[in-house]
Amino acid sequence: MKVTHLILLIALTQLLQGCSLFLPPPASTPVITAQPLAAKPNLSAYYQWLKGLEAEQLASETALQQQRKSEQVPDADLFLLLLRSLPSSPIHNPYTAKAMLNQGDFNQYIYAHVSAADLAFVTMLRDQLNQQLLLLQANKQNVTQSQQEIAKLTLKLAMYQEANTSLTEKLEQLKAIEAQLNARDH
Repeated sequence: MKVTHLILLIALTQLLQGCSLFLPPPASTPVITAQPLAAKPNLSAYYQWLKGLEAEQLASETALQQQRKSEQVPDADLFLLLLRSLPSSPIHNPYTAKAMLNQGDFNQYIYAHVSAADLAFVTMLRDQLNQQLLLLQANKQNVTQSQQEIAKLTLKLAMYQEANTSLTEKLEQLKAIEAQLNARDH
């Protein structure tokens, strides 16, 4: 009975995937742009929207937000913060994102222009970035320790190989002496 349900589920999945091939391509991906200064940006919706983008769409959105920043659009830094926090973003950098959140002027801007719900989102993002940076630091220390241990083991291996070579040479010399002694006795 379960096997039949599983086969039916797989068949339906394949059928639905096949049907999606016949759908017309989407007209365009909606772009969330900054709202006028009077309106508060919806950061959590923007982040969720970013997570659904393909790599080239993320690159395009990144370029757009960088252009907006160069044009001194106030909300551009908020959107760039989220792009730097998103792991699949071409400008993903938790260090830079955390540094942005540590800037006093930027923090004041966030508190003045972000809704209470998005303020909680930014606080959670700050906590996540702190955790990520701690994990990255711990990972870096582990890599350094591992590299040091590998260097020590490599040195020991070289010493053992050298000792092995020396002992092998001595063994060969002893065998040669033994062969000479055996040859004299006969």
